[in-house]
Amino acid sequence: MTAVIEYLNSENPQVTLTETCNDILCSKCPNNKAQLCADNKKVAGFDRACLEEYGLKFGDKIEWLTLKDMAKNRIIAQGKLGEVCKNCQWKCYDI
Repeated sequence: MTAVIEYLNSENPQVTLTETCNDILCSKCPNNKAQLCADNKKVAGFDRACLEEYGLKFGDKIEWLTLKDMAKNRIIAQGKLGEVCKNCQWKCYDI
């Protein structure tokens, strides 16, 4: 996952926001079981909440660094992580 994040941060590719678990990020996750997330219901809820906060929808294309800045500025800096992920155990690392 570290290599994926390094690539995204250095190359800033355009990413497509997808509901599926067959992308580069999900492919590195240990919860990816044959392109289906073991925590799919929970993760889908996080994804929908983030997209709503950003004013985006599945299928939209956006540069990685723009999406990263949206997460930092509209969720993390605003103290909304708890609203988005409810009772998750996530810690905010520098993505």
